[in-house]
Amino acid sequence: MKANVMAVAILGALASAQGICADDFAGWYVGGKVGANVSDAEGISTSNGTNVDLDKATAATAGVEAGYNWQRNDWLVGVSGFYDYNDKAKHDIKNDVLGRQTKYGSQDYGLDLKLGKQIDKFLPYAKVGYGHVDGKGDLNADHNDWHAGLGVEYKLAPNWGLAGEWTTMRVKNNDNQRLKNNNFTLNLNYYFGGNAAPVVATAAAVVPALPQPKPVVVAPQPKCTDVTTSTPVRLDGANFNTNSSVLKNSDIKVLNEVVKGAQSRPDIHFEVAGFTDSRGSLALNKRLSENRALAVKQYLVSHGVDASRITTNGYGPDQAVATNATEAGRAQNRRVEIRFTKNETTQQCK
Repeated sequence: MKANVMAVAILGALASAQGICADDFAGWYVGGKVGANVSDAEGISTSNGTNVDLDKATAATAGVEAGYNWQRNDWLVGVSGFYDYNDKAKHDIKNDVLGRQTKYGSQDYGLDLKLGKQIDKFLPYAKVGYGHVDGKGDLNADHNDWHAGLGVEYKLAPNWGLAGEWTTMRVKNNDNQRLKNNNFTLNLNYYFGGNAAPVVATAAAVVPALPQPKPVVVAPQPKCTDVTTSTPVRLDGANFNTNSSVLKNSDIKVLNEVVKGAQSRPDIHFEVAGFTDSRGSLALNKRLSENRALAVKQYLVSHGVDASRITTNGYGPDQAVATNATEAGRAQNRRVEIRFTKNETTQQCK
């Protein structure tokens, strides 16, 4: 019954693991941001007809952003639209002995391209794009120009991310007035269809399904023969995000338990089976499910399991374990199952 003991250990580890996921920042998102705007201007016309430059001043800023991210392995490319409202602030006139002031603010909006690289639950990124600025108050800034920024986002939960960000926009209008906007904000983003927690079987639910030893009826002077049976046991090993076949380092405990089990029982062979949800073409899902199975096999082999003991198969959207009509159901169907056979030798006597 050593094989039963190993099955209980592995299944117990599966029940306590959080599963394997990837592409935390992929898909549609919408967010809000608040912070500080630091701006100054040059070439502003005063009441006496002279052009002056204005010192920097700080005001409050708030804005919204929405976009879509594509993620491949740890790299992310995205596109987003933004709107920032920068409140009015008083600016001293440079080199003016009268100490005069002028008051202005601005609003800007546009589109950005985004490039980042995920590091665990963090996403450092850069963005560049094009936008439009409208001046408010004493500044007549109404022009288009480049927009850029840097930031770092942290995934708080499957659907929520928190980012610190700096963006800048510098414009020049036809009157040779120049405005420099620098925004320092804290952004809270909501991701639609975030990674769902995988559904795993508990040891208590699966172990009763394992074959139980049958009582052997011993007759006088029996004639006994050894019979070896192979029984498949299915382990739910990993769930994946849409179009992803990447294993995450922080969620890999379950595979380490499989490695331990394989080392203690060298006679056991494994089938790694990959699955997808029903979205996309059959050919694409077939290939994606095969890649998911290969990713798990590569991890097991790299940790000492002989490759000859592991076979991989991709079943695409077949053998669904939940409905594909909801996002939660599709998340359960994007998975890898690790199936192994345990051999028991018993005596059958007549």
